[in-house]
Amino acid sequence: MTDLKSFDNEFLEEGEAHPTSLPAEEFINSIPIGVLQKLLIELEEKAKEGNKIAQVNTFALKKFINKDKLTDRYIMGLAWTLLTMITEIEQNRSKNNKKNE
Repeated sequence: MTDLKSFDNEFLEEGEAHPTSLPAEEFINSIPIGVLQKLLIELEEKAKEGNKIAQVNTFALKKFINKDKLTDRYIMGLAWTLLTMITEIEQNRSKNNKKNE
């Protein structure tokens, strides 16, 4: 196992944002608002069922849409969740198109 103390200079400073939070935020901003709103509805439905990931990301997406500040953790988690949701939608659409051919 790696001795983490040997990497002290490689870690983020207290309060320093993770460098990938900027591209994550850019990704979210690239999603049309109408798509974000549809994804928010889907997240809210899952959140009501007790899905913790959906609950956290419902909170984060609402704040993001309202242009409220979010920490890098929320931005990266939201970007990953939205990417996953969009990928699943596209995969299902592709499967349905192949069935209809």
